[in-house]
Amino acid sequence: MSLISRIIQFCILHRFVERWRSIDFRQSLTTMCLFLLLSFITSIILNILIPILFIKTSPSSISSSLSSSSSSSSSLSLFTSSHIFFPPDITSLRCSSPQNHELQTHYSQEKSLNTKRKYTKDPSKQKNISSDLRQEAETSLHLALRLIAENKFEKARKVFEHALTLDPYNSEILVEYGQFLEHHHNDLIRAENLYTRALVKQPTNPRALELKKRTLPLVEEIDQKKFIFIDNLLQELYRIPDTNPYLRRAKRDAYYLHIYHSNAIEGNTLNLRETRHIVETRMAIGGKSLIEQQEVLGLDLALQYVNCTLVNRLGSITREDIFEIHRRVLGFVDPIEAGHLRQHQVYVGSFVPPAAEDVPSYLDDFLIWLNSLEDTRDLHAIELAAIAHYKFVYIHPFIDGNGRTGRLLMNLILMRSGFPPVIIKKSDRLAYYSYLDQANDGDVRPLIRFIAKCTERTLTEFIHQSQPTRSTGQELTLADDDDDGDENNDGINLIEERIIIISKKKFQRSITCRSYCGQCPLTFDGAFGLIQSCHQHQLCSSSKILNKNICLYQHFHSKHGFTGEISIRLVRAIIHQENPYETKLFSSINDTPLTLYDPYHKVKCPLSTRYDIINTPCLTQEITRKSIRRHLFGVHRLDHQTIDKLIKEMIK
Repeated sequence: MSLISRIIQFCILHRFVERWRSIDFRQSLTTMCLFLLLSFITSIILNILIPILFIKTSPSSISSSLSSSSSSSSSLSLFTSSHIFFPPDITSLRCSSPQNHELQTHYSQEKSLNTKRKYTKDPSKQKNISSDLRQEAETSLHLALRLIAENKFEKARKVFEHALTLDPYNSEILVEYGQFLEHHHNDLIRAENLYTRALVKQPTNPRALELKKRTLPLVEEIDQKKFIFIDNLLQELYRIPDTNPYLRRAKRDAYYLHIYHSNAIEGNTLNLRETRHIVETRMAIGGKSLIEQQEVLGLDLALQYVNCTLVNRLGSITREDIFEIHRRVLGFVDPIEAGHLRQHQVYVGSFVPPAAEDVPSYLDDFLIWLNSLEDTRDLHAIELAAIAHYKFVYIHPFIDGNGRTGRLLMNLILMRSGFPPVIIKKSDRLAYYSYLDQANDGDVRPLIRFIAKCTERTLTEFIHQSQPTRSTGQELTLADDDDDGDENNDGINLIEERIIIISKKKFQRSITCRSYCGQCPLTFDGAFGLIQSCHQHQLCSSSKILNKNICLYQHFHSKHGFTGEISIRLVRAIIHQENPYETKLFSSINDTPLTLYDPYHKVKCPLSTRYDIINTPCLTQEITRKSIRRHLFGVHRLDHQTIDKLIKEMIK
């Protein structure tokens, strides 16, 4: 046994000696040197280059790490604990006790801050500005400053706007532009807003802090004077009795206007006449989207619920109240999602609302703030309504209909404080969205001023429309109407009329085109360019209207069947004393009966006095011009040639 073991040991030793003799010492030495060099380079990369590129350590820490890596032999190893990545949630496991205590206090402070809901956009999610755009913005800033030195203020303003468009978060541009507006345009409100935006981006900017500290008291004084003026207008409106027929008519028109504008802001294409027709008749309009018509019905129900139930009810606003409003707003369009919180993330342009799982907590905090007397005691009713509207839209609790629900909630707060419901017009949509974006950036006061402006406009319109007007033959001048920016929208022109001022000795009163009285000029063929053979209009008998003043708008609309826009155009020409023989308001090419006449104008059936045709005499009192052909074909069973002949006789 010992002999066998010795033989085995000898064989192993013999093979080892042969292998040892066959080793190339030069190649082994080269391999060892390369291994040591690679280990040294790897250690340098892990200890020096990676902190510089990603962790951005200071030069002192870099030098200390370099000295420690050169002094200790363990730095050459690739498996030291300093090279292992630890996730942030378990970093405290490898810290000492003082560091662990500091991290715990930091996380607790961060957690307490997160419990307070923030209604501003996350700065980390703002759009990054490229270096080229930032450089171009700085070049535009220097150019604007040079133009100011050359007293070219208008060009400087345009260059400032261009620079602000390129880099809207540049604090230097914001401060310089604010100073320019403050000193050369006396626009303290806009200047203070720019200083606030600069501080949102850079809270420690000394120039912005100093300028805001100086302008903030002045701006607050201006805002308070505005609120006092609006309160005085409200008191003046209260002096008008509720039985005033003109005020009641203005309120009824405002109801339809609110439905039209609130839907139009969200992209609804129905005009005011169609909106009013749907609300009054509950009948669909052919050729229009059924969803858009259902939106009108839903907003009508929501308005009725707010006016009849929530305004006069005592107590706080609850979550169920908001759900009931939204259930009516969206009930006809999407009954499944109506009155329920959204269950997934939504996106509104570039704005990202809170996550779906955070919406209930956000909504609870919002209602606690809204119903808290301690938090809202010092706020004006307009301030409270505007801030509540912004917070609700920021939360975006529903999948759709948040804007309409938020505006209804805003008007509910205003009506509980005694104000009439405010209308945000379709023409103000871009400004409205711009103020919401500024509120997302941290300054909600532009939105408050915008709601105050809309409230003032609503009160002024109610006061003016509640005054009786008469035409006494004084000299009339037509004032500009800048409220309506959409000339092609026929529905808006029906209600938002041109204001006419009557001037006399120590007397001034306002009337509208719809209430102006005079004599009808359409007594001959060709008046104001209206030709019977082309436009197919009806002439008035001069003997009937001789020395008789009538309401011209109502006469053109009911007697001649013109649309509201055509009627107002004729009334304005009469007010300006234009000659009907020479003035050509209408042409035979562009103006056709389809564009001149109101399709919903009601006329009598031409068979109301006939007895020789089926279903005659016709018992239908009035038929719309649009449906007269269908009525003759469906009820009286006439052919198309006979229908055309009857319609031509009606026109004559």
